[in-house]
Amino acid sequence: MGIRLLACLASTVAARAAAPLDTCGASLDCGAEEAVLLQHQVRDAKAVDALDLPDLDKLVKSISGTVDAATAKADAFFGDTLTLAGDTVNGTLGKLQTVMDKYATMVNTTAGSVKDGVTALLAEAFNVEVPGFKASKEDKDNVLAVVGRADDIVRASLASLTGVSKTLDAIPAQVFSVSDRVNASFQLALAQCREFSESVQEVRRILEDAASNFTQKQASLMQKSSQLGGGLFADSSEVVFMHAALVQTVALDTPSAAVSSLTRTLATSQDLLSSFSSAFDGAFGSLSDSVGDAINGKLGAESSAKVSAAFNAAKTTAEGITGRANVAFSELHSSISEGVARVGLQNAGNGLAPGIGLLGVAMLAVRLLLASVA
Repeated sequence: MGIRLLACLASTVAARAAAPLDTCGASLDCGAEEAVLLQHQVRDAKAVDALDLPDLDKLVKSISGTVDAATAKADAFFGDTLTLAGDTVNGTLGKLQTVMDKYATMVNTTAGSVKDGVTALLAEAFNVEVPGFKASKEDKDNVLAVVGRADDIVRASLASLTGVSKTLDAIPAQVFSVSDRVNASFQLALAQCREFSESVQEVRRILEDAASNFTQKQASLMQKSSQLGGGLFADSSEVVFMHAALVQTVALDTPSAAVSSLTRTLATSQDLLSSFSSAFDGAFGSLSDSVGDAINGKLGAESSAKVSAAFNAAKTTAEGITGRANVAFSELHSSISEGVARVGLQNAGNGLAPGIGLLGVAMLAVRLLLASVA
């Protein structure tokens, strides 16, 4: 306070010294006025000291330090949150990559068995003899196991994409908001994965139908139809249904129809594999780019490096998955196609399965209809 008081006195003296000599005139009250002014200044100085205000320079430095600390904390929060998200995404993909690697090895080591299994299934289903080929139950079991596993893995890929999407949605909006471009890329990947999954399921269905032995199903149906007069059916509606079922079975489950369907499905599946791989890679590439744009200039160098590394790793893992998937599923398609070709049914025409001629079907149809109105 003493320093401020001296300052007040000095200012008063200086003001008085600078004033013209006749400022007060002949009045003797000027001294009293100056005394009152001085008292006010002293009182004001005491009041300021009583407030105990901090030093302005120290205050500025303190605020700057607080801001820096808050900025560092924010940088760490944003960086750690995004890094965790990136690591979670990469962890999800890492599990899928492990499964895909094992499946690619499985397909490669069983390629010959899968080819033999397909040949055995089709040959038995349509009573076709392949010269020099002996059917093996193990081969038939292998082809169904490998194709069934393919179906499981594509479903797992779909589940992984869905899981990643949920992870991204869980990131706080103030940290990272999924752009329309990223969202569209993931929706495309999901759609392509579903289509590819459906094609693999169709391949599986056709082969499992062959494994159930089509000729036995037809024989059973023919046997039941021969019992029409023995009270097998309770009413004429069942006769009509039986007739329709037989005609549909004969029309759809011929060697040519089955092989053509399998061949088309394999070609479609191969095309969808390419589309799926491209969309899968594109989704994670788009995500990595989007995160990079979002943190550009907003995070410190260390935090930015961690976030970028996490999402770039996820992108690399995704590319590894599709690379292995292309190898595995292409080899599977090739093995199945070779097995089909060896049976020699590609040019079998649209004839009916062995043992069932057009005349026989016509006669059976007439018999069924007559029985239905009897």
